[in-house]
Amino acid sequence: MANTREIQTALAARGIDPGPVDGIRGPQTIAAIRKFQAANGLQVDGIVGPQTGAALFAGATTEETGLWQAILSVISAIIGDPTDNTGMPPWLKNAYVDLGEAEIKGAQHNPLILEYWKAIGQPVYDDETPYCAAGEGYWLETAGLRSTRSGLARSYGRGWGIKLDGPALGAIAVKGRAGSATFGHVTNVAGRTTDGRLACLGANQNDRIQISPYPVSAFSGAEDCGFFWPKDYPLPKSIGFDSLPLIDAGGNVLKEA
Repeated sequence: MANTREIQTALAARGIDPGPVDGIRGPQTIAAIRKFQAANGLQVDGIVGPQTGAALFAGATTEETGLWQAILSVISAIIGDPTDNTGMPPWLKNAYVDLGEAEIKGAQHNPLILEYWKAIGQPVYDDETPYCAAGEGYWLETAGLRSTRSGLARSYGRGWGIKLDGPALGAIAVKGRAGSATFGHVTNVAGRTTDGRLACLGANQNDRIQISPYPVSAFSGAEDCGFFWPKDYPLPKSIGFDSLPLIDAGGNVLKEA
């Protein structure tokens, strides 16, 4: 995926302040990307996809251009055309950018996970505290959408969004925890698997941001569990398990819906 530090360096070289050049895709960097996109007539979504990357790195050396073309082709294969509003919603694109990030074992903490907590205004300063809701909030907020700004996964099923009749690409999926009416897990529907389960991209899944399989039935059993959609974003055109693309654990599409 794209190297955030190099994106920050390129933005700074063009006179747009991305904040500290620290490799963290935080709010300042997102804002700088949006500013660059607006100034260059690009879709303003804060994501360095194929079109934004091509504009940002125009004028680079042949070697640098070749490297970035390879990186951008990978991004394009996963998130598709960033101007296509009928496909993957922006918060899911944001989650794909973080795919593979993980907790750091020991005394150190992954700075990106700390940024998740900062984005939702929660005073958490480690990467051990369950952070699925923090990641969800960060991806929504950096897409320009208000999250619940809560560290509780099930807050997304409690009046925040519109409850869908079934899974949809990008739906915020909330599941409960056995024996608890408070705790659970929140993730994003990214597709379906070859064995008939949902492929969900979320934070704090096996201590990292990854795509994990869940049965559809996992997201049922309580009113605040299920599939939800931001109130201030156009509803998905297709809902239902069969409407989802068949993908692998890396997010690569094996078969279109």
